[in-house]
Amino acid sequence: MRDLLNLHWTLCDFAVVDVEGNGQATQEIIEVAVVSIRRGSIEGQPQEWLVLPERPVTAQASRIHGISNADLVGKPRFSEIGEEVMGALGECAVVGHHVSVDARLLQEKLSRWRSPLLLDTLKLARKAIPGQRSYALASIVSDLGIDGASAKLHRAAADAFVTAQLFLHIARLLDREGMLSVGRLAHIAGLGDGDLLSQGQQGLF
Repeated sequence: MRDLLNLHWTLCDFAVVDVEGNGQATQEIIEVAVVSIRRGSIEGQPQEWLVLPERPVTAQASRIHGISNADLVGKPRFSEIGEEVMGALGECAVVGHHVSVDARLLQEKLSRWRSPLLLDTLKLARKAIPGQRSYALASIVSDLGIDGASAKLHRAAADAFVTAQLFLHIARLLDREGMLSVGRLAHIAGLGDGDLLSQGQQGLF
């Protein structure tokens, strides 16, 4: 872990994640996407999966992300795609906007997976770009002119892609101030197990 923290951020592999849920009191994953960042750039296309939950998607959740129960008919259960998701995550540092929610739900489903480092772009943006009108993902990427900001957000692939763009924008901004190490990113935006245990699942749609 210490070796990882000492690396320049462009020498670390990141997996940017986003999860959409069914809106039930105990959330279930219905969509997950992973975007890979290597050598300081996005690599390839988002990997994404639709997932059939045990309980139906609520009307409120469907209004937000646009995923209906009909869209999930015939889709695999999470247990059927878990190995593919683990392969996409690998041993990378994981990035997300309010990442504690996504990471904790993934850890519940992937008992053998633990990220070496969790980085929250919400915390990172508040520290690196103070004074924004809002730090909600849709607002901040629009205000910053992030590529993909006009896409339909609240779908996992779109959210993961713009989160990756936001992360790169901020990392490059911070790197101008001096050599940006993974350790500095962790100091600004890192989460520990305690953060995951203390965060609720509210807001996960």
